[in-house]
Amino acid sequence: VIPPSSGTGTDADADDDVVIVFGVGLNLALGACRLPTPQSTSLQLHVSGLPSFGEMRDAVAERQVEGFRERLVKFIADPKGQAESLREEVKAVCWARGRQVEAHFTDGTTLTGEAIGLNEDASLILRTQDGTDHTVRTADVGVL
Repeated sequence: VIPPSSGTGTDADADDDVVIVFGVGLNLALGACRLPTPQSTSLQLHVSGLPSFGEMRDAVAERQVEGFRERLVKFIADPKGQAESLREEVKAVCWARGRQVEAHFTDGTTLTGEAIGLNEDASLILRTQDGTDHTVRTADVGVL
């Protein structure tokens, strides 16, 4: 997905390299007893006649890779404009905004509050019950 460097491939070029790592969790074919939380759901619980898990997984992955490829090409051409455009797009479709969420951090702590928006860097603004706004940059965030 990431275009190859135009450099020589030497260590001197390594500082110019950029790598993007992301993860997506989709419950496509989990039964109700295997879901991680009571609020979780799975596509198979709502739609009958689905293809096999492998077919669904591969189709979702293929579509995501193509979508990322298109976005990266645009981002390379106009990083600032595309970053702002994506942030505005996410703000418009963010289902969590205005809802109670719980953020699970890698250190084992959690934070619960209302997802109220996104910061300029696309981090989540989570407002706790005491009215304090917290910036959440890295966490597993779920709607309660």
